[in-house]
Amino acid sequence: MKPLQLPLFTAVLSLLTQTQAISSPDNPHPPETPSDKPEFVWRGEKEKRSPEDVKRAGGFRAIGLNSMLRGGVPTEMEREMGSSLYAHTAGFDLGATLYVSTTTDPLVAAGFAHIRSDTPGYVYLIHTDSRFIDVEASLKESVLFPYDKEHVAVGLISWDQVVGWFDLKDSEFMSFLISLRNPDDHLAAPEMEGFHRNPDFNGKYLSEMGTGGQPQLAGFSRSAVYWEREPWLSFRGQSAADNLEAYVRKHIHVPVGDEGIWQWALKTLEEDYIPFIDEAEAGGLSAAEERALSCCEIARRSLVDKRDCVPCRSNQDGSNMDENEILSLARENSKDKFTILLHQFGYEAVATHQPQLHDQLTMLFERVRQSPRLNRIKNFSAHYGGQVVKAGGLLVYGTAVADSFTHEAGVLDRAAVVTSILPFIGCTVRVADDASKGRVDVASASFCFVEDGLILAGLWEFGLAWQTLLGVAETLQGVEEQDRLYDPDVFRTKRLQGWESKIREVEAFIGSDEFMSNVTSRYDAHQIGLLFQASQLAGDLHAVHHVIQTPRSYPSEKLAVRAHRMVRIAMDHDMEKQICIEAARNKIKVREALHTSMLNATRKLAMDYDDDFFRRYWLQATSPVPFISLFSISPPATNVEELRNELDFQRRNVPLPSFEHRIVAAVDRVIERLDTPATCLCRQGNSSCF
Repeated sequence: MKPLQLPLFTAVLSLLTQTQAISSPDNPHPPETPSDKPEFVWRGEKEKRSPEDVKRAGGFRAIGLNSMLRGGVPTEMEREMGSSLYAHTAGFDLGATLYVSTTTDPLVAAGFAHIRSDTPGYVYLIHTDSRFIDVEASLKESVLFPYDKEHVAVGLISWDQVVGWFDLKDSEFMSFLISLRNPDDHLAAPEMEGFHRNPDFNGKYLSEMGTGGQPQLAGFSRSAVYWEREPWLSFRGQSAADNLEAYVRKHIHVPVGDEGIWQWALKTLEEDYIPFIDEAEAGGLSAAEERALSCCEIARRSLVDKRDCVPCRSNQDGSNMDENEILSLARENSKDKFTILLHQFGYEAVATHQPQLHDQLTMLFERVRQSPRLNRIKNFSAHYGGQVVKAGGLLVYGTAVADSFTHEAGVLDRAAVVTSILPFIGCTVRVADDASKGRVDVASASFCFVEDGLILAGLWEFGLAWQTLLGVAETLQGVEEQDRLYDPDVFRTKRLQGWESKIREVEAFIGSDEFMSNVTSRYDAHQIGLLFQASQLAGDLHAVHHVIQTPRSYPSEKLAVRAHRMVRIAMDHDMEKQICIEAARNKIKVREALHTSMLNATRKLAMDYDDDFFRRYWLQATSPVPFISLFSISPPATNVEELRNELDFQRRNVPLPSFEHRIVAAVDRVIERLDTPATCLCRQGNSSCF
């Protein structure tokens, strides 16, 4: 696994804090515009897609458009899926998409520039035009990932729309921005070292902006419940593909010579429009035939179709499962999913050597949850069950993951406040790793589950190791004559020299293998807690599927078994995506926690250092000096009084420098060494992911 270098996240995010004015084609500046019609957006690209590569390609093209330009002819299904904003943002069949993703949040762009490659990539600043559509304004409550702040460009983004870019390997750029972390500041393209301006940027875009929300391009499945609501009700029964072509003809000015690129959309409405007909509503199939067809097709549909398959129901309401059976089913599926996720995300040792971890976490988490598990399953059933039957089919389970994941991840944060759950998980990870290497016997492997065992083992708190730094080294060596100690310059020099020596010790401590091991345990604790929460959600949704179905929901038992398997397929894509997003956030959480704890510890060290330094300095400056081995000479009282006043003044009014930037940088170097889950790197390893 490769490290995700989080300081770059901060670097790009901090661009939002700059507000330097730019007012020409060579120096474009975005004025205030409505949030759904931004003038500037960002796109993150992996290291292998350099500015030279993007320029050579003429910009960024949608994958589906590239396919058509190479002679590919999309099927009707691909045409609809490629035009659907919902399918694009959900990640369904992106090989046909006619959209290019961007974001108004540079942090999101930087995240994709990182997790899609094992080395930092590039973040491009792009000027919008009428090709750009606001995803959230188009999908509203149905948007799966609102925090992506996504805006898509129809077809392509031309190279001359690129204002410039940041190379995220630029250390000067990162160090300059490392302390600027306010994501809410006005977006600007700052005048700063590290920003590479595109000499080919065309000033004609300065007067343009995006078109905002376009609900006619939502492209939900035909039976989706959203068609019953505004603003989509007006477009029910329409083809997203036809609507996208109409959008191109209405909003996009095609330059002379580029007609071939847009040929798929530049056709008259009369000659090519085919009404989008709902066969069931048109009477082509009876309700029973439609239901049987949907059920029987589960086994042979593509993954995308399986997500959109509507499970069949009889006229019975509810299942025959009692509450104990429901809970047992949820726990069984959760435990299986937890083991699968541990293996998938690199914690095989934990899965092998800590089999009791799932049950222990279940007990700990239930203490901090706001409602019992059975109530949560019933609430899920009430909220999503009708949608599964009536509208979205198995796709609803993926939607449920997206809707609920952030809330479920927040349970871990609450648990960390009121319990010792994170140290407990960190302990189990270390013990499991040691056990996998033969360094821990079976009896010792369970000591993490003993109350206070962790504290006694000393595996978690930094303070235990930090104590070794609290002693003040000899800082007054080499002072030949006592009277030099009465020189204020000597005092100030010695004080600062000693303090800087302690800061170097702190930096060495933060860079040590011991500290790295501790940080890794903290991150692993967050990660395993996250995987546990994901497994709990998976178990709950499996139970929901059984609750809302009945013995006669499927024509045969074989189809019922297949349908239950499809529930897992429907959830896996969204769950994996959510886990990878939260994994990046976990690094940020650990990073910020380390910043706080190390800066607080450094402030404490500064006070301890000063206490010891002033005491030693005073004793050495005022102690009698032996003279000819017969008697001692004490310093003059006036000198002693002047020294006392000077030391008091320095103590009250001249604090030691904090060296905060050095401590933060040392912590950030440690975070850079943390591995990103291989699953996330692989998942984001091609251009179709963003």
